[in-house]
Amino acid sequence: MIILPMSKIDKRVLEYVLVVIIFFTVFSENVCSAVDSAEALFKRGLLQYKQGKYVSARLDFNEIIAQHSHSSYITSSYMLLAKTFYNLGDFSKSASIALELQKLYPYSRYNEWADYLISACDFQNGNVREAMETLAYISGRTADENLKNHAMEALLNVIKPQIDRDIFLKALSENNVSETELENIKPVAEVISVKVQDNTDIYTPETTWNSGNTIKIGLLAPLTGEYSKQGNQLLRGVNVAKRKQDAINDKKIELIVEDTESDPITTMLKVREFAAKGVMAIIGPVYGESTITAAIEANTAHIPFIAPTAQDGGLTLIGPYIFQLNFTPAVQAKALADFAVKSLRFTNAAVIASDDRWGESVAVTFENEMQKYGVQIINTAFFDTNITLHDYNPIMSKLRELAPESTAVPESTVVIDNGNAFPDTMIVKLDPTLFGPQRLPMINTINGILISALAPDALQIAKHISEYNIDTVLLGDSGWSTQILTEEWETSVEGAYTVSLGNEFFSTEDGIFNEGLDNIISLKGYDAFSLVMDCFEEGAYDSGSLVDKLESVRDFKGLSSQITIDPKTHTNIAVNIAKIQNGTFIKIPYNFSISGN
Repeated sequence: MIILPMSKIDKRVLEYVLVVIIFFTVFSENVCSAVDSAEALFKRGLLQYKQGKYVSARLDFNEIIAQHSHSSYITSSYMLLAKTFYNLGDFSKSASIALELQKLYPYSRYNEWADYLISACDFQNGNVREAMETLAYISGRTADENLKNHAMEALLNVIKPQIDRDIFLKALSENNVSETELENIKPVAEVISVKVQDNTDIYTPETTWNSGNTIKIGLLAPLTGEYSKQGNQLLRGVNVAKRKQDAINDKKIELIVEDTESDPITTMLKVREFAAKGVMAIIGPVYGESTITAAIEANTAHIPFIAPTAQDGGLTLIGPYIFQLNFTPAVQAKALADFAVKSLRFTNAAVIASDDRWGESVAVTFENEMQKYGVQIINTAFFDTNITLHDYNPIMSKLRELAPESTAVPESTVVIDNGNAFPDTMIVKLDPTLFGPQRLPMINTINGILISALAPDALQIAKHISEYNIDTVLLGDSGWSTQILTEEWETSVEGAYTVSLGNEFFSTEDGIFNEGLDNIISLKGYDAFSLVMDCFEEGAYDSGSLVDKLESVRDFKGLSSQITIDPKTHTNIAVNIAKIQNGTFIKIPYNFSISGN
């Protein structure tokens, strides 16, 4: 071999070539490593999603989006992340992720399915008309037959029963969809009222129970971990109910208790254990993400699931096997509106609510219901719960200003104090030289004010209403918490009406208080078990018949409240009202059910 001498230029060229080769080698290795990492994350996330481990799946899809934005799995991760939040019950977050997918990747093959998911979120958030319009648009324009069938079945079975027929037919016509075409579609497994269709779902046949001598009931309770106090209260209530009824029709009742450890993934796995053991119904857990994951898994296994204490709006929309005994914010708001108009004869009202999902749901529902009755809503105000002490003065000043046939706050009765903390801090205070009713002219033209808040905030707001000399009737939702308000009773809440949580019934049930059922969670546990037993006594024999019996529950006298199950929403709609008198909650003889929630 002949080696030729190299010039300086040749050496430079060789060095350059070597640098380029090394760079591309390293670059290729990094790219391959990133691809492998994204693929591994996606496969793991998808598996966890299929298994119902939505919390873990969410973390994997999030990481792909954050760390592997150029991966071929990016659009799939966005779509699955959106569906994950949907299955966890956070419909607003689900819709925002679907919209982000459409914005960042306008030509993605998932864009039309993102529209379908957004329509599902609209429906779950109560925006039925927006959901209808999106579904009608999809039905008339998509070339994807599978998607078209889903959209049309959702229109037929979910939207049509809940909306004006003329509006419905107009939406179809505008998108060239005929009612006949809608009624002749091929059925699909699931529609948006249950959950967004996942082609990887495995159909589980109707649960058939053996005809042995034992009825197995499963209880999910966080006996350890963050919610252990509440979990043990739930267990106490169920145990008391079981001691009172240990057998039905010569069949022994077996209660199987599983500790969820206050963890949603553990909760989901415990539901699978229940399914393997052949439980006939599941009660629990307490509330939060664990209730949602348990409900999803129970519905998949076709096991009737009774949530005693959860107040999540939309929980029962997970599927036909889910039932909810506690009052949702929307049900409470409708009950308060009905009571305010029919019993208290309100012609106007105002709303002060916490600036969160619960407060917003109560405020919007109450306002809509009152307007249906022709009642004027003077003002709706929200306050921030994430600060130590909210400044309610602007809300009170606004109420005085907007009150019918009243005068605004006279300037002479207000002191502007810049305070000592920061130069730009301004505090509005009442003039300390004026006392009693003289400080502000009384406002008595506001019929009532609904305060949707937890007890400490409700007390502060009630005090401010009194200090601003607004003479009105106060309404409260279940956030007022009877025990706390009783302990910290003040004249500012005297005469207020609230949604009853049942604590005032203790003295009416011999021996119950002595059994340790001294809080709402234990009472709800007692009622849930008793209700299931009542359904078995009425002839339930499998999952389908138990669902039928639960749907037909009317005026069941529970310890926590009366129970009437709406067959459409599977929630308790028999709301009780209590009045605060001398620091005590007195039940008002006004039990009623609100249908169509």
